[in-house]
Amino acid sequence: MGRLSIALVLVVATVVPSMAQSPLALSSEIETGWTSNATDSATGGADFYVTHSHDMALTGSAGNLLLRGSLALTQTRFASLKFEDDAEVTGAIEAQLALGAATLRLGYAVTQSWTGDDLSIGGLAIPVRSVASEHEYVAEFTLRGVDQQVIVAVTGDWVLPGDSVLGELGLPPLRLTPQVGSVAGRVDWERALSPGLAVLAGMEAWFTLVPEAERIVYARAPVDGGRVSAGFRLADGGWSAEGKGGVDLVWPGG
Repeated sequence: MGRLSIALVLVVATVVPSMAQSPLALSSEIETGWTSNATDSATGGADFYVTHSHDMALTGSAGNLLLRGSLALTQTRFASLKFEDDAEVTGAIEAQLALGAATLRLGYAVTQSWTGDDLSIGGLAIPVRSVASEHEYVAEFTLRGVDQQVIVAVTGDWVLPGDSVLGELGLPPLRLTPQVGSVAGRVDWERALSPGLAVLAGMEAWFTLVPEAERIVYARAPVDGGRVSAGFRLADGGWSAEGKGGVDLVWPGG
């Protein structure tokens, strides 16, 4: 649920351990305020809210191997419009292996979300409660030379929506959105022409995956695309500027 409305923040608190180089990092943030449109819709009303988020990360190393695990929790609660309450939990693990001039990074994250929203019909707002899970994957290989470097990366994302409950209409739970996956691959190349000037080039391709049986039911067609770009980076002391130009190509599936 997004809030593109006027909000007054009353309290913001952050807690971060002061231990330098600690393998365990903890942070918490609490925000409370007032919004003029809690549902972010034409039928929305004003309400007070509280948002709190907590992050925990644990890092360890063994030789050239670096491991990092993290757990994050975010929750939003409203004073009156309880059906707009949201919650999200994310767990992630990442491994990085240094092999001389090369670095290999692998990662995986899973997010479980419980989202509150509303369906506006005329002047009536019907509460909608939905659940979903998302799986993210990343594999990245970096090779560095004296005056250049190449990065090859592949990322994947798969969203698995669950059933939604529509207020008190008496309807059985039903899924309102399709399963959607995406895979993207990219190659970035950078070479230094002088101490303050580098040439940049990159290629990228992405593919969207929607199960065949759900394309018609949810009117969702997959879209594939690609990108080719090139540019320069200027750097001098404490400032840098980068400019790129390129071409995007998009192929709608159906």
